[in-house]
Order: sequence, then C-alpha cells, then structure tokens
Amino acid sequence: MRSHFFSVTLADNDGRMQTSIIKHSERNLTAPVINAQLDEVNAYQPVIIASINYLGKMSDHYFETGFKKLVDHWWSKWVILPSIGFALGTAAYWLSL
Repeated sequence: MRSHFFSVTLADNDGRMQTSIIKHSERNLTAPVINAQLDEVNAYQPVIIASINYLGKMSDHYFETGFKKLVDHWWSKWVILPSIGFALGTAAYWLSL
C-alpha cells in the first residue's frame, strides 16, 4: 500500500523549529489532519506552519530504506510476469509434442 508523505516544518514564538513527517492516504492535506499531527508530536504552542513539502507517493518500505521492492516497479507487473507466462506456455507446448 502506497501513501502520500508530507514534511511539515513548524516554528514557535521563540524561534524554535520542528519538522514532522505526515503520512496520509490522500494527496490533499487538510487542517484536521495537520492539527491531529501537531497534537501527536506535542508541538510547541503556539506555532505557525513555516512550510509544507510534498515528498511523494511511496510505500513504507521505500520511504524507510530508499529502495523499491521488485513489486513496486511498474515494469515488474507488465514485463516480467507476462514473459514468465509466455515462457512457461511455450515450454508446455513444446514438451507436449
């Protein structure tokens, strides 16, 4: 399952900065989602949002390691699997002769 990841940078009145990563199922990041995340990370109060950056849609494994699994590559589903099916079908045909 792939999710959308956002980087949210917060600043308080004393100039302290805090960055948090938000994982969300939708591309649109709404105020209730941001507020829930602020409560979860115990952000300094009061805060302003300094920046929100979209990091992309990716799997948890890719986000944590930086490497895609074979099933995450688009070509693995459309090139490798049909090729294996074709090879097995051809082999079965030639063996049945």
